[in-house]
Amino acid sequence: AMATETGSPYILVNALACLGLAHLVGGRFAQAVESLDKALSVARVRKAGLESEARILADLANARRLNNELEAALLVAAEAIEVATARTARVAECLARLVRTDVQRQAGRVELALSDLARARSLMQETGAKLYAPLMDEVAARFDERPTSARDAVNGQGR
Repeated sequence: AMATETGSPYILVNALACLGLAHLVGGRFAQAVESLDKALSVARVRKAGLESEARILADLANARRLNNELEAALLVAAEAIEVATARTARVAECLARLVRTDVQRQAGRVELALSDLARARSLMQETGAKLYAPLMDEVAARFDERPTSARDAVNGQGR
């Protein structure tokens, strides 16, 4: 309502990003994708709220992953990592790397996934982004479904 009342693209970007997160938390992944995609589009077209671009991209990648749009999630996660790295947005990079870890693992690209997981762990320690600890635990645990050598690599053994 505030975004509509004021006509401020900045408020609209933030409102759409927050709505996207609300949908994500509520398990409405398709709606989350829609809201976050619109937030990103408004931010880029109107050049407003771009300081949140890396975070919006990371959340969009996660929403696409959870909506089972794995190829799209992989592309958006890569873009999120690129933007986050350029802007030193390490918390957003952490989330994007966790998303990419899970998608790469599902695609059988274990080495790439393990590399992203290691970087995400490092970013979490560096930033204190404990918000993503449950996701990290969940993603790392999925490697236990892999052959022993991959499991050992996740647990820091075997290499």
